[in-house]
Amino acid sequence: MNPRDYFKNLPVEDKQAFAARCGCSLSHLQLAVLGTKIRKRPRDLLIVNIVKASEGHISLDEAIDYFLVQPVKKLAESQDSIHNKTKAAARKMHDSRRVTPQPEPCSAPDSF
Repeated sequence: MNPRDYFKNLPVEDKQAFAARCGCSLSHLQLAVLGTKIRKRPRDLLIVNIVKASEGHISLDEAIDYFLVQPVKKLAESQDSIHNKTKAAARKMHDSRRVTPQPEPCSAPDSF
């Protein structure tokens, strides 16, 4: 189970005890596990403590995927999206500036 689902499913009275077993405050754990835009990658020790404190409900692989792999994937996807939009805008600008070459006028040779 990923850490977010585990934490959300804990009864309210157990969340404080879980945070204590993790070695941090409840508010710090909430930011690490539930934070959306301001979620920061927790220190490695906290990740390990979350796994141990879950008593088998969260595997180390699930925690690593949740805290390390998924944020990197989201970043890569957003960068790809930005890159593709920038590339399309540059292509559109380049195409709008493209000038069709005009044929040069023919001139008769000066002498035969």
